[in-house]
Amino acid sequence: GVLPPPPGINPDIHFEQSKYNILTQIICIVATTIFILLRLYSKRASSLAFHADDSTGPLGLGIHMWNVTPPTFARFFEVGYVLEVLYGPVIFLAKLAILLLLTRIFRVKKPFVYSVQILITVLSFYYIAITLVKIFICKPIEKFWNQKLPGTCLNTNTIFVSDCIISLVTDSIILVSPLPVIWGLQMDLKQKLGSSVALVVGALACIASILRLEASIRTMDNPDKSFIFEPIVLYSSAEIAIGVICGCIPVLPALYR
Repeated sequence: GVLPPPPGINPDIHFEQSKYNILTQIICIVATTIFILLRLYSKRASSLAFHADDSTGPLGLGIHMWNVTPPTFARFFEVGYVLEVLYGPVIFLAKLAILLLLTRIFRVKKPFVYSVQILITVLSFYYIAITLVKIFICKPIEKFWNQKLPGTCLNTNTIFVSDCIISLVTDSIILVSPLPVIWGLQMDLKQKLGSSVALVVGALACIASILRLEASIRTMDNPDKSFIFEPIVLYSSAEIAIGVICGCIPVLPALYR
């Protein structure tokens, strides 16, 4: 294995992939696919126009490193590098879809629309910057998954924890900012509650962000990387899936009209 096992533990390199990881990825993929298809169908069935927000949503993971061979561990980090680089653009598109939807729904509220447009601009610059930092986090890039190569890497713990904090803050802003606008509209209580459903679901994304941040901080100094990365990957997947679902929910009532 990559690391020596603790006393009394016999390494077993013939591991099975973590069932929690497989189950979570299946649930996230199936749920987001269903909601996207329902959103598109509701648009078509109710003759609603399509908008920009409609188009924007065995490696050893969970296995102790003393059960993972060096070649498998290298593949694990290589795939992890790709996932970290892709996380920024994917979560940005999920947030962008929600923000574009908000600007369309509340287009008569000019101050709110302007604030959302500012947030979109800030997020655009941030995710371009953080994605570039992650792409070139090591020099040469291959050093990220092959530590034996000569070269240098940036402080990955600082970068990933900072990214978690930014994601949590922006999730919270997207969740809370529409509430004063919704409850200030001339609608009955039932309509206001219905309009807030997507935001309530969005609170789950904030919870996923908090759990991801807590796991990142708690395990940053743990050398057993293949084992401790599992909850971080699962929380990231949940955050993205919930973001996509939140962008679909406001359109679904058209199915019942």
